[in-house]
Amino acid sequence: MSNLKVAVKIYDKNKLQSKVKTENVHNEIQILSALKCRYIVSLFKIYETEQSIQVVMEYGGKTNLRDFVESERIIPASEIENMEDDQTD
Repeated sequence: MSNLKVAVKIYDKNKLQSKVKTENVHNEIQILSALKCRYIVSLFKIYETEQSIQVVMEYGGKTNLRDFVESERIIPASEIENMEDDQTD
């Protein structure tokens, strides 16, 4: 058994009552599946039942995107270029 930490995002299908909300969840999954970048959490697995959609992904720590943006951290141009290279591989 691995000591890998993961985050599990659970969507209650009963709360995804509109077509738009359901499409947003599926779009999020599709985007996370396609992106491979060290600055974006990796998607590991999707479990779907009649009641829920469970998204298992890399644990990103206690911070979130809002915290990162508000910290006003500047990403060096070389790192941005690496992000672009990651997406073209």
